[in-house]
Amino acid sequence: MAKTDRHFEILLEVLASPKQEITLEEFKKFTNPEQEKMRQRDLKDLTEKPLYADEPILKKTDDGKKLYLNKKIFRYSPPEHLESFFLLEACRKVGHLFEIEAFKNEIKELQNDTFNGKNDQMRRKFYYLSKITSKHGPNFSETLSSCICSLIENKEISFKYSGYEYDKIFPLSLIQYRDALYLMAAKDRLDKDRLRTFKLDRIESIKLNTSEFTYPRADFWDPEKYFENSSGLIRGEDKEAIIRVYGNSRIHFKEKTIFNNEMIESSEEYDEYKLSYSGQDEFLGQLFVYAQDIKIINSDDLRTAFLKKAREALIKNSEDE
Repeated sequence: MAKTDRHFEILLEVLASPKQEITLEEFKKFTNPEQEKMRQRDLKDLTEKPLYADEPILKKTDDGKKLYLNKKIFRYSPPEHLESFFLLEACRKVGHLFEIEAFKNEIKELQNDTFNGKNDQMRRKFYYLSKITSKHGPNFSETLSSCICSLIENKEISFKYSGYEYDKIFPLSLIQYRDALYLMAAKDRLDKDRLRTFKLDRIESIKLNTSEFTYPRADFWDPEKYFENSSGLIRGEDKEAIIRVYGNSRIHFKEKTIFNNEMIESSEEYDEYKLSYSGQDEFLGQLFVYAQDIKIINSDDLRTAFLKKAREALIKNSEDE
């Protein structure tokens, strides 16, 4: 085996190891035990010869018993535990919806370690503004725990939802939308026409069943593809609309991907877009953010619903108490 290949194998072993370090005993196990001199030369090459900026690719710990990746040679060196930190941050986004002390303590410990005790500075420097918080009932924590377990273990669940009993549910995805959690699942059997959306807050009681199922392949269920044309969480028939955008809203439509927007015409006065959506009510709700600058060219049904919503809002806000 060529020297380069040997060095590459050693480097891969270090990269694949926890904390990107190995003991010298481990180093001996995956190198050729019959070629001690070659092994010592490889060790010297990797720990003493400069690879970049006069630095070797591996270093030894102070006691000389371990080898670890020398991160100084990389332009970007992620802080230790960064991957774990971001995984826990993902948990926090779920966890902030209810109280999980274990998450809080773990995250605080990792944040302090990762940011060298400057966690408050990081919070202030990178601030996520969310003014809306969902309200949850007393059973929410149990419901969420059961849903997470069912997803991890591929187990069916049963629950009572908005007064109705559901005996056989196949969980597929847990989704956060507008600060609330929803379960995408198949009802009764794993068929595409049996897909349902359940809001966790509306689950009154839940049971984790012993029956396991085979989680479907991506060609059956891929939430990214499933929601690609959606205007929200509730998915209906795929539709298209053409609108004209005037005023300051033109800037927002140019800067964002809104309803899979595709500009088809632009003039000094307006920009014309083709939009795709599903779920008319949610689509209208989001469209009303820009209502003062929107003109619906087609479809007629969408324009009628848009005007009806606008008239009802106008009447309601014109009424005297």
